[in-house]
Amino acid sequence: TPWANDGLKVVFGTEYRRDTLTTNPDNELLTADLAGFGSPVVPVNALSHVWEAFTEARMPLVHDAPFVKSLDFEAGYRYSSYSEGFNTNTYKFGVEWAPTSDVRLRASYNQAVRVPNLQELFQPQHVGLDGSTDFCAAGTKLTALQCSYLGVTAAEYAAGVPGSPASQYNGLIGGAANLKPETAKTTNLGVVLTPSFLPGFSATVDYTDIKITNLVQSYGSNTIQANCLASADPTSSWCKLIHRTVLGDI
Repeated sequence: TPWANDGLKVVFGTEYRRDTLTTNPDNELLTADLAGFGSPVVPVNALSHVWEAFTEARMPLVHDAPFVKSLDFEAGYRYSSYSEGFNTNTYKFGVEWAPTSDVRLRASYNQAVRVPNLQELFQPQHVGLDGSTDFCAAGTKLTALQCSYLGVTAAEYAAGVPGSPASQYNGLIGGAANLKPETAKTTNLGVVLTPSFLPGFSATVDYTDIKITNLVQSYGSNTIQANCLASADPTSSWCKLIHRTVLGDI
């Protein structure tokens, strides 16, 4: 621009990656014979590859003007195509304004994407440790009606549901091939202070707001039980995930 000392800077690029995951546990791990594991270690053999194209740009707008020591704009974009069928778009926009040499203000907005990793996608389902609390174990503050949502009969509730002495419960865990990428939209606002009357001193204050959708995360037994209670319906999809022995314990 006519008001800047430098011109537009742009970079273009492309990238190809190939990721593999191979886990070959021995018989002791497969059969959970070793202490401390709590469940079998299952074999995994998975492959993924991705092709990407990207660009970044920085545009100086104004330099050395009244109340504008510098004013710069930056942007970036990346397109990714994964072998699992994901096509993702990530991008960023940002502005930096320094009214003087002592103060710099900055703001940015960006969208980031995380694709499920090979373990999250392809780990075989297996029974393993997946919780530490039974909401209806002996001494519970829940009512008999509430515990009935969690699969406890009236007789089991009256007798007292035995808790795990090790505070460990099993769950069916593993990957899910139908997972989708999670997306984060981030807003940043910040100020950098480098006062000339304090040589060597700098201070930075930033505000960040992050909103994530399609979060890739296991439920866990506490979330399952809490959502079952919130549904107040033993036939809900959450409550159907809870399984108990003939003694009533999970």
